[in-house]
Amino acid sequence: MSKVDINIMTEEQRLALEQEIFIEAYQVAIMALVDMGGSDGALKYLHHYCRMSGHAFALNMSKMFNLQGSDLDRIGDLCYLYEMLFHHDMNEIERTPNKIVRVGATKCLWQGSPKEGCIGGHEMVLNGICESINPEYQCHFTQMISKGDPICSYIIMKRRD
Repeated sequence: MSKVDINIMTEEQRLALEQEIFIEAYQVAIMALVDMGGSDGALKYLHHYCRMSGHAFALNMSKMFNLQGSDLDRIGDLCYLYEMLFHHDMNEIERTPNKIVRVGATKCLWQGSPKEGCIGGHEMVLNGICESINPEYQCHFTQMISKGDPICSYIIMKRRD
């Protein structure tokens, strides 16, 4: 029995391939959800799970990186970390005591995904992060590549109820 020689790939190439396979699996799952329940149905199904993913991410990364500071600062640091791990090229253009504004994603790994994938895997997860730290905060995307915008951008601030 012959074995595949994985050593023909560099570690970097192997990690990139793993990431591509993961993204493709996510896209397939999202497309199946949309086929089963339409866009609204898929987002409804995803909401709880993506929110819980954001909670888990916030809890685990806060411990791992010993994040300190105000609620908004911790939320901003966690969102930055999430985007760094997914290779989003977003930049923080404003941080005040009341809000954070991030813009510029043009190299998003999910940009070829259905919009429901971005809404679930980015917006809903970031809102789970916000909710985990302080439910008064929310993340609102103002632009999203998968919805036809040229870049992604969002604002994190307290809810306006």
